[in-house]
Amino acid sequence: MATPKNNSVIKAFDILKLFLSETRPLSPQEVAEATGQTLSTTHRFLLTLEEVGALDRTPGPRYHVGMLISELGQQAMRTDIVAERARGTVDHLCQNLRETVCLSLFHGPEARPLVWQEANRPLAFRIRSDLDRPLHASATGKLLMACLNPLAREEALEKIALPALTPETRTDMREVRREAQRIALAGLAEDCGEMETGLDCLAAPVTGANLAPLGALVVSAPSARLRNGDRADIIARLKSAAQALSSQLVIENKTLAHKARPRGSFPHVKRVGNLAFVSGTSSRRRDDTFVGASVNETGRVLIDTAVQAVVTLGNIADILLSVGAGLSSIVKLDVYLTQPDKADAVYAALERHGLPVPPVCTVTAVKGLPHPHQAVMMKAVAVVGPR
Repeated sequence: MATPKNNSVIKAFDILKLFLSETRPLSPQEVAEATGQTLSTTHRFLLTLEEVGALDRTPGPRYHVGMLISELGQQAMRTDIVAERARGTVDHLCQNLRETVCLSLFHGPEARPLVWQEANRPLAFRIRSDLDRPLHASATGKLLMACLNPLAREEALEKIALPALTPETRTDMREVRREAQRIALAGLAEDCGEMETGLDCLAAPVTGANLAPLGALVVSAPSARLRNGDRADIIARLKSAAQALSSQLVIENKTLAHKARPRGSFPHVKRVGNLAFVSGTSSRRRDDTFVGASVNETGRVLIDTAVQAVVTLGNIADILLSVGAGLSSIVKLDVYLTQPDKADAVYAALERHGLPVPPVCTVTAVKGLPHPHQAVMMKAVAVVGPR
């Protein structure tokens, strides 16, 4: 006999998934409405999740993701999949610049190299994964410090000394603070012989879901080569590579609280790198009624397939907006109809009301969909970012 599922665990994860799909704190009432749980049950779950550190509470009260989830997420990103996805970017940038390139991941106040490629030149920087990256003297450490929120940054600075590793090392705490602010604005950290005489490093941030800092993409080379006329071009290539890598490392599920709740424990959309996959979507409202469906006085169900198609496409547009995409980002659209004789009306409605850049599209006639008032279902694949 199969071991039964623990429904309390499932409910707790439903709540956590809701918070991961929202960027603002949520009240107990909002959580209860979005998850379909009673307010008293929701209160119990929220208090328990707060106690274990999965959620934090703000005045109101409202809740947001706690440090436990943040730490688990950071740890999950330190898997082979990150190294696999980063390898191509690191190798390509190394070949183009002919300098050593490294991806280091942040973990609290520390950064550790994960993937690197050393330049094939007589004079090149070699990566030492066993050495610390000083917060005040290395490009990686400076960038990590700049990515911390102000409170965490001050806590980190209080715990470190500022030894002069070379004559160029900044040892004045006021200068270190000012530089962290400049780096946060510029999106670039520089180490000009401050950790090792004759060695310069440039670091650009690599981010994940919701632009959370994950690590640093770093170019290291002899000072003479990084201080010549090509420096601006090197910085531009480094930033471009870091942005491209950030896009590849995003893996997130989103369930939108203001949309009809998905049937089952599935998200509205899953983003993997620069691709967004939208689950089967319809004209269903949050109360489980359908736009474009009504019942007349004789009890007959009347369905306007064209209206359902337009509303469904609008719902897909809202879902894609949550991951920074839109209708013009769709590259593949699958449409399922229970009334194949209405296909021409659906085509006409879609051309009038959306899809500014036509994707590939497949329309399939089906015998039935999950609800008798539902005549249309669509799912889509979209590209996040420029097409």
